[in-house]
Amino acid sequence: MTAIILAGGKSSRTTKYKAFMRVGREKLIDRVILNLKEIFDEVIIVADEKSKYQEYGLKIFIDKVPNKGPLMGLYTGLLSSSSDYNFAVGCDQPFLNTDLIKYMINKELDVDIVIPRIRGQIQPLHALYRKSCLPFIEKNMKENRYSLYSLCKSAKVGYIEEDEINSKYDIEKAFFNVNTDLDLLKAEELI
Repeated sequence: MTAIILAGGKSSRTTKYKAFMRVGREKLIDRVILNLKEIFDEVIIVADEKSKYQEYGLKIFIDKVPNKGPLMGLYTGLLSSSSDYNFAVGCDQPFLNTDLIKYMINKELDVDIVIPRIRGQIQPLHALYRKSCLPFIEKNMKENRYSLYSLCKSAKVGYIEEDEINSKYDIEKAFFNVNTDLDLLKAEELI
């Protein structure tokens, strides 16, 4: 199984490039990579520029079509992955819970996507995707729909509901992502 880190965002809601913002002493992406390497044999990065991530010694891929958002990043990652099953995550999630990710992997649902739903909201950048999603992504892109949410309406989805995981995992931290400078301050408090 492969982990796909989506790191091609524009960081438009922060004053710095998101992947390299620091929480504690570590860059956000360092924390994500460290957690994913505990579980996955292959970790790849989909980014806007290869040179930014060369130091990590991972396979780096550039979006097939630039500036189309996370759906294009997922598409590029699935095409580039050597695995049928893939865990996709943003580069801005400093508190990934490896036990929760393993729990998701072990659900063994016969679906295209396994995705948590927290407070009624799906978590598309903390989800498992099979390569069987590729035709659905291509269809959505042909129709100029570049939302991960539109993909979830097209493909066969298995949801992991909040009440199923809330008692076992700290979901506030597990799904926390840094979108703004204020989020970064909150992340510092959560360490």
